[in-house]
Amino acid sequence: MQRFFIKNFQSTPLFVLKDESIVHQINTVLRSKEGERCIFFDGVYPTDYVYELVAIKKRELHFRWVDIIHKKSERKNICLYQAVPNKLEKLEYIIQKGTEVWISKFCFFRSERSQKLLLSDSKKERLQKICEEATEQSGRNLVPSLVFSETLDKVDGEALFFDPSMDNSHRLSDFSQIKNMSLFVWPEWWWSEREIHQFLHFWYKKVSLGDFILRTETAGVVVTFFLHQNH
Repeated sequence: MQRFFIKNFQSTPLFVLKDESIVHQINTVLRSKEGERCIFFDGVYPTDYVYELVAIKKRELHFRWVDIIHKKSERKNICLYQAVPNKLEKLEYIIQKGTEVWISKFCFFRSERSQKLLLSDSKKERLQKICEEATEQSGRNLVPSLVFSETLDKVDGEALFFDPSMDNSHRLSDFSQIKNMSLFVWPEWWWSEREIHQFLHFWYKKVSLGDFILRTETAGVVVTFFLHQNH
């Protein structure tokens, strides 16, 4: 069944859908017929609401409640602090794939070696839409939050930053049982010496990824997948 995210969705026995984009997708793209079912969720609670399409109008669709599916809450709360990459396509990739592996929050910040990438309001809206669509596709219910910042502030709780050096570094497996953590991922040209000093001053843990040298757009995705699979 196709899943659709609707912010502040309220489940009722009869539901009239008037959202133009979703109506267009169901009517024109999917060409759904009366009697077919789909799922709606609100992006906050681990609940899927199953509805049956009972009437098709030009600008609205009528649904009847069928079932409710209670799902498990997400096991870990992982926040990705990602140095802004040099291309919009990399941002889109990070958000799409990061959402699929259940990153809870994305915080994009400008590191000292980040190249300039301007993000207009329209581009941020597009990134939010990519996040919502990835949530629908991946079967998860929590829509991650997106934060864009010019500065990097200290975070509370367990925080890891990645470094290619094995010297005085922890292994990622040392943190597999922790449920709440923040991950700091480098820009294309790695961290500056000042940033590494700042992370250590904040008592962030330096973590080595072994022999793997990952791109900035894949590191957070790979690490998050590992942590979720080794809980």
